[in-house]
Amino acid sequence: MTHAVTAARTVLILGQDADPGAIGFVERAARLEGEVVLLSLGYPISEPQQALVATALALVAETHSGLDVVLVPDAADLPRYLVPEDRVAVFASGMERRTIERVVRAGVGRASAESDVAGR
Repeated sequence: MTHAVTAARTVLILGQDADPGAIGFVERAARLEGEVVLLSLGYPISEPQQALVATALALVAETHSGLDVVLVPDAADLPRYLVPEDRVAVFASGMERRTIERVVRAGVGRASAESDVAGR
C-alpha cells in the first residue's frame, strides 16, 4: 500500500489487550491537524479493541476529524500501513508489544523506538 502523506499522521496500533486509555491519544490526535489511523492487530478483534474503535468513531463524528480504521491480521503486515513520517503509539503488552515494536522498527526503518514508538 502506498500513501501520499501531506501532514503527519498519528497511528495507534491496538494489540489484543489494548488499554482503554488509548482513547486519550485518539482525542488528542483528533484535535491536531492530520489524519488519525487505528491499526487493530489480530483476528478476531478483541472486546477492548472493539470498544476503542467504537469510541474513536463516535469521537471523530463529534470533532469532524478524519479517522481510518484497519484490521491487520498479523504483525508482519504492519509496515504496509506505515510511513516514516507517522507518529506511532503502541497499545499492547508483553510479547505482543515487543513483536510490534520490532516489526515497526525494521519495516519502516526507524532508528529509535523510544522517540517514534510510544505506548502503555
